[in-house]
Amino acid sequence: MAQPKFIIVDPDFARQRDLACALAGLGLSHSAVDPREIAELWPARCQIFVHDEGDRLGELHAWLERGGMRFPLIPYSSAPSIERVVEALHSYGAVGYLDWPCAHDRLCRTLALGADKAEEIFRRNQAYARSRALVEVLTPREQEVLAGIFNGCTGKEIARDLGLSPRTVETYRANIFTKLDVRNAVEAVRLLAEKLPELDAEDLRYTRLAGVE
Repeated sequence: MAQPKFIIVDPDFARQRDLACALAGLGLSHSAVDPREIAELWPARCQIFVHDEGDRLGELHAWLERGGMRFPLIPYSSAPSIERVVEALHSYGAVGYLDWPCAHDRLCRTLALGADKAEEIFRRNQAYARSRALVEVLTPREQEVLAGIFNGCTGKEIARDLGLSPRTVETYRANIFTKLDVRNAVEAVRLLAEKLPELDAEDLRYTRLAGVE
């Protein structure tokens, strides 16, 4: 399996350079980017080192969440408190925390400890990207109706949840089946299940298929 690329988010050039040199010494691909460039990377296999100072980590996490993007985050700082590390791991979903600067073996250990969690994020990103590609031919409302179908809702239940009439939902269902080239709801669900074997029905909610996190 290919190694992920490591992105460095840090306004301090010297810290960027030192961490970049350490990653290069381990033979790992890396680059420093402006946070606004991160959206262009998703859903690539990238892990983000972010210097944990002030509200930078929380702001980056919130910005990614608003955009429906997840990346493995590895905050780093000098002599972080235990409280800060716990907050990063539990509140912001970081896959590790680096007390930087540190020796190469400590850097390797941090990356190794977070590798499985990072791979899970990469896998779900790819599944989500495939779900978006599968339904991008549909209008946002058709995507919401399809999410209801996938979750086993009846036409009346979908109509109630979306504030539509049952007849309107049936019209949307017919359009969905035509665009996906399936004959009925069973074939539509089978198509989604075959294309997205990693996802459970509970993961495909109305807003998720509509592209809203």
